[in-house]
Amino acid sequence: MKANRLMPILAATILLVTPIATAQQLVTQAPQASSVPTGRGKNLDQALQAAAESKKPVLVFFSSNNIPPCKAMKDKVLKEQEVRDAMAAFEVVDIDVDQQPEIAGKYKVNQLPVFMVLDAKGSEIDRFGGFLPPQAFIETLRDAADPSQSIPELNRRISASKDDLEARWLLARKYARDKNRDGLDKTLVEMRQLDPKNEKGYLDGVAFLELMTSVNPKMPEDGFKTTGRFLEEFPKSKFADQVELTRAQMAYQMGDSEKCIEIMESFAQKYPTSPLAEQVKHDLAAVRGNAQQK
Repeated sequence: MKANRLMPILAATILLVTPIATAQQLVTQAPQASSVPTGRGKNLDQALQAAAESKKPVLVFFSSNNIPPCKAMKDKVLKEQEVRDAMAAFEVVDIDVDQQPEIAGKYKVNQLPVFMVLDAKGSEIDRFGGFLPPQAFIETLRDAADPSQSIPELNRRISASKDDLEARWLLARKYARDKNRDGLDKTLVEMRQLDPKNEKGYLDGVAFLELMTSVNPKMPEDGFKTTGRFLEEFPKSKFADQVELTRAQMAYQMGDSEKCIEIMESFAQKYPTSPLAEQVKHDLAAVRGNAQQK
């Protein structure tokens, strides 16, 4: 069994962007040029005018036919019916940055693919990028379309009230989604100062996001230590089961199958209602089988 089979199923709140390498693997051949399947067009001004009438936000898809993850999004994600249904809540416009570089420059698009949510005046509400599988794309899209949870609005809330821990938690989710380690680290430091005992229940969530964006499968010893420290600090965290399973995965990648088995055997007793229980049973059987073959 490959070690990455033991990676945890991260909470939907994280919505981390799939690495570009994964997107490249999905592209087996160069597809014919295709537009966003909603067929809304490629003219941003027209989309903004339509948004003013329909009261819908605008979803701009910045892409290039020369970028494999852009092709993967078009061919593997945006054609899915559930994705099309979610995008129907927007006025959608497809911007090829090679053909309309001035628009990409205006909105400071420096990576691809990028999805940007605008209001009818063309002001940015939120953005997210990279390859996302269908369900993660839908959830991220819904989150990004909520003006009350945009990064500017969350920062406004924090400026108005430094004790607004919910706003800091929501902002941390955005940082985790965008892999903004600096933003996450800063938010975690602030949360530890404002609620050191986790009495409001947000500190462990931010610590979890920071942990899961920092764990490196190529450095399992470090990951094993940091997951252990999280469990010592937040033994009753709602994210503890995911961290425990990640710790088992780190042990496996360290070559310590015995420790991996020990962690997974105790998992059912520690987290009897965890949605990861079935995955742990399956992985435990696989690890035991591999250990017996050695």
